[in-house]
Amino acid sequence: MQRFQAFASLAALISAAALVSCDASRSRTSVPLAPAASFSEVLQPVRTLVLQTPASSPIVRLSGVDIAADGKLVVTDGADASAHLFSADGRLLKVLGRKGYGPGEFQIPLSPRFGPDGRIHVLDVRQNRISVFHPDGSLDREVRLRHLMRVTDIEPERGGTYLVSAIRTETDSNTLFRLDRDGRVIRGFLPIRHHAPAGIRDPGVLDGMRRAVFSLSADGDSAYVALSTADSLWTLDTRTGTYRVAHVAVRGYKPPVAPPPGMLSLRQVTEWVKSWTEAAAVMFTSGTVAVPFVRGTHLQGDSSTVAVRRPDGTWASVDDPPLLVGAGHGHFVGVKDPFADTLEVVIYHPQPR
Repeated sequence: MQRFQAFASLAALISAAALVSCDASRSRTSVPLAPAASFSEVLQPVRTLVLQTPASSPIVRLSGVDIAADGKLVVTDGADASAHLFSADGRLLKVLGRKGYGPGEFQIPLSPRFGPDGRIHVLDVRQNRISVFHPDGSLDREVRLRHLMRVTDIEPERGGTYLVSAIRTETDSNTLFRLDRDGRVIRGFLPIRHHAPAGIRDPGVLDGMRRAVFSLSADGDSAYVALSTADSLWTLDTRTGTYRVAHVAVRGYKPPVAPPPGMLSLRQVTEWVKSWTEAAAVMFTSGTVAVPFVRGTHLQGDSSTVAVRRPDGTWASVDDPPLLVGAGHGHFVGVKDPFADTLEVVIYHPQPR
């Protein structure tokens, strides 16, 4: 069964990177990327789980995964419009929500997250709201995102606030926003919404394609951010708003191109998606950052290269790695075979240098 939601994502081979200190004058320094590494040099498998998905509650198109401190997993299904809560050994504990518009119901659930207090937060990109569930899976409340558009990623913070990637207004170039517990904007961060990689003469053509993805450090003081249409990783200090950027030079990198006029068929969409390179996600845990660059569709397991920044600041690149879908609490989460009838996940631990 094909489980994976088609998000545009793309791949290439990484050859060099530069750390860029960003201030008002945008000063720059360069640091070379470490040579290519094998996957086992970067991440080590800890255990494999077959998730219990009975016929009454299958996972059809996986759209997001998170792992809790106690090993529980939450998995969102973009087709069935639900979230599944699993024990650390893969037992299905509860199905959260269903397709609909009522409280705790979803249209397109994404970005499931365990909060610092154990609550489960799930973004619905179509309804522009976050559903919050108690640790036992019962509905707690909803957070409506009335003042934001195109919300693509969320992270609950200590104290009940959120960091979200979104657009506020057409003139606001900030990429991340801090919200209070009721969804009101407190502050904007990272004014890079119109950033484009070298070679793009008109960055405006990317506006409808560009989305920000990010991951938050365990202490909440740093956010690691990528734009789908760029070859860079930004590190944001969430206390001060200052940031720096690592430019990841990708060998064979294909800058994004606008969709051709009259694109209607699935074949045309597939050809367009595979014609440029996307930073598909950002995953962070235990000081290790992983950014997959994909040409094709990330959650369908298309060929990719993952750029990995180790805790000591050195970089490595891994070609054609297993499909990584989430990270947290010292572990990365991968999917063994995106097209198998059973959903088998692998838990990895970052390897020390």
